[in-house]
Amino acid sequence: MKKLFVLVTVVIFAFNMNAQNFGIGVRAGYESSSYIRNFKKLDGSKFAKGYNLGIVGELNFGGINGRLDLDLIQLGSDFYNEVEINGIEYISDHQTDVNYFQICVAAKKEWGAAYAFGGPYVGFALKNVTNGEMIYGDSIGVIEDYDNFKNIDGSDNDFYNKLDFGFYCGAGLNIKGVFVELNGGLGLMNFLNENSDTYLDYVDRAMEINDDGLDARDENFRYTMGSRAVENPSQFNLFFGISAGYLFGF
Repeated sequence: MKKLFVLVTVVIFAFNMNAQNFGIGVRAGYESSSYIRNFKKLDGSKFAKGYNLGIVGELNFGGINGRLDLDLIQLGSDFYNEVEINGIEYISDHQTDVNYFQICVAAKKEWGAAYAFGGPYVGFALKNVTNGEMIYGDSIGVIEDYDNFKNIDGSDNDFYNKLDFGFYCGAGLNIKGVFVELNGGLGLMNFLNENSDTYLDYVDRAMEINDDGLDARDENFRYTMGSRAVENPSQFNLFFGISAGYLFGF
């Protein structure tokens, strides 16, 4: 985190020293996110509700417009599934929230009050928790702030990557400093850690059962109900949002 803070400070200082026109502002809004996968998820994943909160820098280098965003953003996914097990209805309803500190650098084009931007982003996961409930007949199990970066025994779980990078873009309107904009982003880094023991164990198991054209699931990362196992599962962040803010010009 110290290295990340130093990097952010250097970037902001360099932009400020070289920019001919500089503006800084704040924004906040709503974010909707899910994942792009190459495997079937049995618990009905769908888009989840989240938020974005950040500092915006507007830069002009001799006619070239740029933008720097430092954001706290909540991504993740909702999961809902209804099945029957031994004649008893089973319902799983939960949401996973991943809070990121995200740095976004983009080129920007203006048409009067309207503008569009696009560029790369880097994110570092600060928190990854699941909340929800599981209902089996008359029994209800509650999941409350389960830390997905930890195992049940409290040891570290490296199945999910904490680092993410990708591409984001957006468009908006700025009227006398007040702006409203739409944004979207796609992660280019597999959210599943391909070097973790759980991931490698899944791959080994998938290779064994693919010979029979079947799939299975156990306590790790194995699925069933007729979907074929994927030997190299991947999962990428996908998000869309809307936000409003104010930009001070200098």
